[in-house]
Amino acid sequence: MAIRPYLVVCHQAYDDCSGSKVRQSLSDGLGSKPFPRERRNSMLRFIIGVFIMLHGLVHLLYFGQSWRLFELQPGLVWPEGSWAFSKLLGDETTRLLASISCVLAAIGFVVGGTGILLMQPWWRPVVVGSAAFSAIIFILFWDGKMQKLHDKGGIGLLINIAILVAVLILQWPNFEF
Repeated sequence: MAIRPYLVVCHQAYDDCSGSKVRQSLSDGLGSKPFPRERRNSMLRFIIGVFIMLHGLVHLLYFGQSWRLFELQPGLVWPEGSWAFSKLLGDETTRLLASISCVLAAIGFVVGGTGILLMQPWWRPVVVGSAAFSAIIFILFWDGKMQKLHDKGGIGLLINIAILVAVLILQWPNFEF
């Protein structure tokens, strides 16, 4: 007779030697709820906090693009040609302003995401302010052309709008700290 290890299947277990089914008591609290509420909240807090921080760090890519440290895409000249600033300030000053703005947005998102991870109640206004500021950056530094919007911050703009809707309108997430 083969010896089977103790297997848990739908609250039932098999005895090592006889193969007869034995009812297992689940007094450890794992029964029908695989993750207690506190654990789900900490996982959600971790995922959202890290996502917000990573979203902020992407702004540093646009800093590098605007400062001409590298090109995100060949031929991408963002923020040159900005409908709001290029004619008024010139392309060089527009790039400097875009660089500073992207660094400030990145700092805001990283601080807000850190606030979420550290369970600080001030995370909400920091994230909302950063998302609004970031959205304004990409609208003002946009060149006014609809081609390749994803290269000019279009996806980031959609993420910022989603963050603003989630936090301001839906009042989500509610971490209760």
